[in-house]
Amino acid sequence: LVSIVNIPLAATLFIVELFGGRYMVPALVILIVSSLIAQDFSIYRTQRESYDARQVAPGYSVRRVLVPNSWAGKTLVELDIRRRFGLNVIGLIGRQQQGDQVAVRFETPSSQPLVIDDILVVLGPDARLDRFEETLTEEKLKLRAAQLAAAEE
Repeated sequence: LVSIVNIPLAATLFIVELFGGRYMVPALVILIVSSLIAQDFSIYRTQRESYDARQVAPGYSVRRVLVPNSWAGKTLVELDIRRRFGLNVIGLIGRQQQGDQVAVRFETPSSQPLVIDDILVVLGPDARLDRFEETLTEEKLKLRAAQLAAAEE
């Protein structure tokens, strides 16, 4: 306990000693809870803050999906995600050309080629989003199998 809150605990105990013991328990509880929440550990955060899906309405979510290698260099028009999967790409998270700064673009030109490190922000029904993610996983596995087969030859 002392290792979690260390110096603030000593300061609180000193104040409690001076002004009375009846405030000790509430002060310690507030101190400990605020210290735990302030830490950067995900165990103390809500699931919403650490998960890549956000439910917009019952049955509809927004998810972030990593662009697979097979899609690199292709445009959103070529991929035709809306027709193939019934989903809408509402944004693109990618690295800017200068440095490692992350840029979120919500009005992404559909003619802009995708890059491997890009992340698509996709909106749609949960079932279609699940199928979309399964399809991407299958594509990654097929590409990996093809690479291994080519390496063996």
